[in-house]
Amino acid sequence: MIKLIINADDCGNTAGMNSAIGDCIEEGIISSTTVMAVSGGGQFITAVELYKQYSDNISFGAHLNLTSGEPLSAVHVPCFLQEGFCKKDNGKVLFNGLRYRWKYVSPALARAIYGELDAQLKKIEDAGIRVSHIDSHQHIHYSPWLMPIFCKLAEAHSIKRMRRPKTIVDYSVKNCVKLLYNECLLYHMRHLSKTDFFFSVHDYLNLKNKKDGIYELMCHPGHDKPYYQLELSQLRDYLNHHPEVELINYNDLK
Repeated sequence: MIKLIINADDCGNTAGMNSAIGDCIEEGIISSTTVMAVSGGGQFITAVELYKQYSDNISFGAHLNLTSGEPLSAVHVPCFLQEGFCKKDNGKVLFNGLRYRWKYVSPALARAIYGELDAQLKKIEDAGIRVSHIDSHQHIHYSPWLMPIFCKLAEAHSIKRMRRPKTIVDYSVKNCVKLLYNECLLYHMRHLSKTDFFFSVHDYLNLKNKKDGIYELMCHPGHDKPYYQLELSQLRDYLNHHPEVELINYNDLK
């Protein structure tokens, strides 16, 4: 049997995204979302309102962010700047950390990153949100140097679930390297619960032989790019034509 967790990323980013996520919850085409404590759009408060309204319907996780917006942990900003992790824009200190998916993270910067992520999680929890799981903006937790930080943070906050790396089904030579890389990430995640598979909506719908198991599909309600609008339309159509598929959420994942 196929079970789907359909997660809406970027809750708390913009008012439009929050509104679209609320509409998707009402329609029943998502079963989970992940909240940003820090974002470029800064709509965390309305994300908290969504939690108050819909926490009995879907799971709410943490969408931890090291790539956009202003850091919460001002005490750590000097280290960020010294390491080139942040940038200054019109006097504001902004994240610029996407490069660290592939770049070595020094011990000092690792401590600063842990402090920032801890501050983000505490902001979410202090708002009353019971965090079901962790994922990250632009998949930054897939860094081999950052994944251990995320796992340590999950343990400290007694969070038992995390988004796994994207599933690879094409066993080309190039993808064999990616498979080995994913196995390294999964080793760090070995004490955390995760789905059997993780795909974008597009990749899942184009998967010819869907095995039984638990899948997570990510979607992006409220984004204005045609690709993201299409994925919701395709997802809606798929669910309408496959009533046998069971929707679950991260709270159901043991």
